[in-house]
Amino acid sequence: MFFPQVIFYLRSCLLYNAEVHPDPEMPFDLGKGAPKVSKHVQQLLAESDSSDASNPVLLYIGLCQQLLSAVGGQSIMHCLLEIVAVAAHKLAEKLVSKLPWIQVRFVSVCCDNINHMSQ
Repeated sequence: MFFPQVIFYLRSCLLYNAEVHPDPEMPFDLGKGAPKVSKHVQQLLAESDSSDASNPVLLYIGLCQQLLSAVGGQSIMHCLLEIVAVAAHKLAEKLVSKLPWIQVRFVSVCCDNINHMSQ
């Protein structure tokens, strides 16, 4: 699949720009780098209006949402929740109205994992 790789690449760019280099063995574990990522994301959000469609953080979130709607996937859900978590006070309110949508996608991801493990 090509589109998840785009999200992973964008996530890698975000981490690199925040000067965070995750362990290749555990790429989704930010560990001690989470505060740096949080600071970087908050700076990106502050640089432009937080409702500006050209804001890179909001574009990334939008791409994650589109990909989750189209194909789902645990790692994409992780990317979406991770970016919201590192700047929760600024991003969480934007996603409150989408909680039912997130819950449906999350349950879908969990069901997919259960089905995969049972095979």
